[in-house]
This record gives sequence, structure tokens and C-alpha cells, in this order.
Amino acid sequence: SQAAMCRAEEQQGALSPLAVAAAKQQKTEAQPYVKVRGRLVDLSAFKHPGGNVINYFYGLDATNAFDAFHGHSRRAEIILKSLPDLAEEPADAIKQPEAHVSAMAELYADWRARGLFEPRPVSAGLYGLAVTATIVLTWVLAPTYPVMAGLLVGLAWAHCGFLQHMGGHRELGWFSLPWQHFFEGLLKGGSASWWRNRHNKHHAKTNVIGEDGDLRTTPFFAWDATLAKKVHSWSLATQAFTFIPALGAYVFLFAFTVRKYVVVKNMWHELALMVSHYALFSAALAKAGCTLPAALTYYCIGYAFQVRIARGARREHGSTRWHARSVRVCIWL
Repeated sequence: SQAAMCRAEEQQGALSPLAVAAAKQQKTEAQPYVKVRGRLVDLSAFKHPGGNVINYFYGLDATNAFDAFHGHSRRAEIILKSLPDLAEEPADAIKQPEAHVSAMAELYADWRARGLFEPRPVSAGLYGLAVTATIVLTWVLAPTYPVMAGLLVGLAWAHCGFLQHMGGHRELGWFSLPWQHFFEGLLKGGSASWWRNRHNKHHAKTNVIGEDGDLRTTPFFAWDATLAKKVHSWSLATQAFTFIPALGAYVFLFAFTVRKYVVVKNMWHELALMVSHYALFSAALAKAGCTLPAALTYYCIGYAFQVRIARGARREHGSTRWHARSVRVCIWL
């Protein structure tokens, strides 16, 4: 069990990420603080502008997380300096392997020195043009071949996901957010803010069971042996067959969840982009002579297929192979 794992690793003086998560669940209301660059930062009176994602790091060394999330932000540095220090570290503080923390910091510095985080606007622009052209092509094909056009637009929407991912991670400097809004909002009909909120939490606790929201698919599906214990045996045995239909149903759940988030958070500019998305696709399909049944077939197949691609890419732990393979398809088309 996770509790047993915690006890075993506590005897060794260090906890794995999974054990840290389990230990935090067992702790009562702890004093909110984080360690950043050796400082114990008191967060008891601090309201994080980015939401409750900071709660994932209470009692932990958040240096790498701070640099990853806020390395581009002078405002974040100013806020960090203004926060008070904690007098002393609590006696029940969770122990972390310091070697791991320092190794990650060195690796991050090495990658930055090698220019791996530098933007590549030309290649990104060509990539974006190829995906946009593919979407336009699907409008032409949809009246005659709605299923094929749906699969193709699903592929293109999956790549819109990769493209808006660049913007969400600020890979393109000042142009990052407009870029993300174009591919996520106008071309996909989604919400850039909703995506950043979920994705930041995913990166804060990547693949940590119980904290990474991307793994919360039980009791319907399981992605590993630990989660499989929470799924009924009959569902687990049939999930290979129910997987795609369930993802098709997810289209409607996704549409409701995203729009609710936008309204609750008063993101009216994003709501306007969503309306523009449906207006654009409706006008383009009508102009091409597409009937309503064909248009609905095209759109629903596209959304179900793009979710399947995105899940497959994540399951492979890195979308590199999916990304390279399907980029070649888009460019070839």
C-alpha cells in the first residue's frame, strides 16, 4: 500500500514522488509553506494568482517548479521576494532526496545553456500553416466523404493541440497567448485558460496518482496497475472495446465542462472565440454544400478521433513519435 511504501522509505530518509503524495494525504492541516532556492517561504497569508496548484507543493522544495512555471516572469520574482520567511522548518517536514532536486536543477540549467528552450518561429509557423491548410481541406471533403474528412480534421485538431501547447508553455515569447487562442479557441473551439489550468496541475504533479487530474479516469478506465484496482473487473475486461465509444461521448462532456469554466471565470473573450469557431465551421461547411447529417458526422468523428490521438500520444510518454508521424501526414496532404 502507499502507506507501507511511505513507512519503508521514511526509514531510508527519503520519499519517492508517489510516497510524498501519499504522505501529504495522511498529514493534517499543515502550515502552508514551500522551499524555494533554500528559503522557507511562508504562504499562510498568500493567495496564489495561478490558483490552488501551489497547494501541491506545500511542505516541499518547489525550486524547480517555480523556475519551470515562472522563469519568464519578473512579476513572480518580485512577489517571491516580498513574501515572508518561515522562522524554522516544521519537525514533521517531508524529507526529499536532495540529490534528486539538485540533479534536476543542473539538468535544467544545462538544457537552457544548450538553447533547447529557444523558440523556433519559422518551423512553428510552417507547422501551423500545414495544420490550418489541412482543416480547410476537410471542409472541401466533408460533403462527399464526411467520415474521412472527420478523421482528417481529428488529426488536424490533435495537432492544434500540440500547437496551442507551445503557446501555453510560452515557447513563442510575447506571441504565445495569441497563438494559443488561435489554435485552441478559434480552430478547436476550446478554452486556452481552461487548458492552462489543468495542464499546469498536470505538470506540477505529473503522473502522480491522486493528484494528476489527467489520470482521473476511474471507474471507467485505468492506465496502470494501481488505478486498475479501482475499476470493476467487468469494465476492465471490456475497456478495449468501450474505449472509443466512451471518448466519443466525452465530446459532449468536454463541451459542457469547458464552457462552464469560461462562464464561471468570466472569460468572455474566450467565449467569443468559441462562438466564432462554430460560426466559421458552419459557414465553411455550408459554403461547401455539406448537409446537416454529414456535418454532424464529420464534427463528432473529428472530436472523438482527436481525443484518441491525444490519449495515445500521452500513453506513449511523449508525443514525439505521434507528433513526427502525423506531421508528415499533414505536410504530405
